[in-house]
Amino acid sequence: DSRAQWTGITSITVSKVGWGIWVVLGCERIGKTIILSLRRSIMIWIWTLYAPTTILFFCSWLSLWAASNSAKHRFVISTTSFFTILIIAISSKWNVTRTSYLKAIDIWNLQIIAFAFFIVFQSVFIAKKVVEKQKTPKRIYNFGDECNEKTQWFNEMPYYAHLPERQPAALIKIVDYVFRIILPIVFLITCTVYFVHYTYLIKS
Repeated sequence: DSRAQWTGITSITVSKVGWGIWVVLGCERIGKTIILSLRRSIMIWIWTLYAPTTILFFCSWLSLWAASNSAKHRFVISTTSFFTILIIAISSKWNVTRTSYLKAIDIWNLQIIAFAFFIVFQSVFIAKKVVEKQKTPKRIYNFGDECNEKTQWFNEMPYYAHLPERQPAALIKIVDYVFRIILPIVFLITCTVYFVHYTYLIKS
């Protein structure tokens, strides 16, 4: 990638090692023109984008293992992680050249924000269900008035009707299972495909 050209320079010395956005691969002098070959630095993106956003995602995911009664704490942790990831993703765009196509950084930002948003959505859903469950009024039965009626009713029922019924799994538990187990697996698969794909492109 040739990004810089100067005329009238007799000599130039560049360092191939540095902590910057670009890494100098080499320089070539053609007459009075010196052409620098540059490549984007990968390490700076690992430490400033990939690692922080991944750690924040797993922090928000760990909040899902809290009890469903701690829905408010889940929401606070997941929301804080989501907005922090969003700020990091937006700030990483400032030093990147705008293009008409999606770059590797753009795709990473989209997928990490989407996964973090799923956790926020789950936290809101669980918090809503917990609040609805707490507001549901409990029925009070008068055992003394219904004792004789219930005894007669049980005696008239066949024996298999007295067997305990299998209770359906609560919706909260199903959603928790999906987001605790399936979501991180999908995230790891997506990250693996992402890094394998772009590592292959860099080598080729």
